[in-house]
Amino acid sequence: MLDPNQPAGALGRPASENIVIVDPDTREERPRAILDEHGHVLNPDESIGEMVDKAGSKKFEGYYKNEDAIAEKIRHGWYWTGDLGYVDEAGFIYFAGRKGDWIRVDGENTSALMIEHILRRHPKVIATGVFAVPDPRSGDQVMAAVEVADFADFDPAEFAAYLAAQADLGTKQRRDLFVFRLICPSRAPTRYSNVNFKPTAGGPTNQCSTGWAAVLPNTR
Repeated sequence: MLDPNQPAGALGRPASENIVIVDPDTREERPRAILDEHGHVLNPDESIGEMVDKAGSKKFEGYYKNEDAIAEKIRHGWYWTGDLGYVDEAGFIYFAGRKGDWIRVDGENTSALMIEHILRRHPKVIATGVFAVPDPRSGDQVMAAVEVADFADFDPAEFAAYLAAQADLGTKQRRDLFVFRLICPSRAPTRYSNVNFKPTAGGPTNQCSTGWAAVLPNTR
C-alpha cells in the first residue's frame, strides 16, 4: 500500500531492515540524505551509496555458468544490487543511478545521474550527459555534454553562476565540473552513450556545431 506521506520521486520505504545504502569500499551505512524544500539532496557526497540486501544472498539463485557475475553480486554475504540510492531523514529510499554511472573523484564516488538532474534544471538546457575523464591528480574529472537550443543565447558565465548556486551540487562536483556544449538542430535528435560519450545525430554529423567551455575550471 502506498504511503500517503511518500515524497515525489521516492521508491517507498525499504522492504526490510536488511535493505540499506552503503559505501561499497567500507561497507558502512551511508548517512541520511538531507533534502531541501524542493526535494534536492544537499549532501550527495555523503549520502549516496549502493543499495544492498544483507539477507539477499540466501534468495539469489545465481547466473548460469557465470561465476564472475555471481562474485560481483554476492560479496561479504550480501547481495549487491548495482543500484545507487539514498535514504532521506524520514526513511524513504530513492534511486540515484547505476553503479556504472559512478564517477570517482579524490577517492570518493559521485553519481552522474544526480549531476545530470541538476544540469537539466537550467531553463536553457535541453539534454545533458555526465561522464568521467581520467585525471592523474583526482582519478576522474566530472565532464558533461550539454545540448541547448541556441548556441548564441547560451552564456557560459551565467551557467557557471547557476551551477555555483546549486546547493545540491557536491563540493567535489562543483570544483571539478567542466562542461562541453553541444548544439544540434531539432531535426537531428542526438543520442548519447555514457560509455565513451560519442554523440551521434539522426542526420549528417555536420549539422551539429560544438564548442568547449571550461565553465567551472579546476581551481587546484
